[in-house]
Amino acid sequence: MDFNQFNKWIELTKQQQQEQFWSQFSSFNSSSDFNQQSFFTKQEVFPRCDFYEDKEGMTLEIEVPGLKKEHIQITLQDQTLIIKGEAKTLKPQVHYFLKERANLRFEKKITIPIPFDPNTIHYYFESGLMVISIPKKTGGEAKIHIDESS
Repeated sequence: MDFNQFNKWIELTKQQQQEQFWSQFSSFNSSSDFNQQSFFTKQEVFPRCDFYEDKEGMTLEIEVPGLKKEHIQITLQDQTLIIKGEAKTLKPQVHYFLKERANLRFEKKITIPIPFDPNTIHYYFESGLMVISIPKKTGGEAKIHIDESS
């Protein structure tokens, strides 16, 4: 590494040590008003999701390779869908030569930006994805159903 590259690394290190550098990565602060920019930029990374609307309602596709429905808990609080779980990848008494998948617990909060009927939310697993269907409409007590066919 030449001296100029070394100086660039030193400068970058100084920037990372400043509080304002890290403040841009602070966790999502929920508010009663839906903010599209914070919705798309402040979500937790794992599990990765796609959230989209079509004519029936909204669909949330969540990458959960290797996880089963027993590993994941889904709850609904007002307009927020909360997905919690644990991915266990470490195997006891195994000598790893490469370990890129960590054991981790996760919690992801997704604000639902449209009126919906909480009684008709359902989900299923397909090819490493958990798909949650959120039909449009309002009213009723929140119940989340799993399709037993998966």
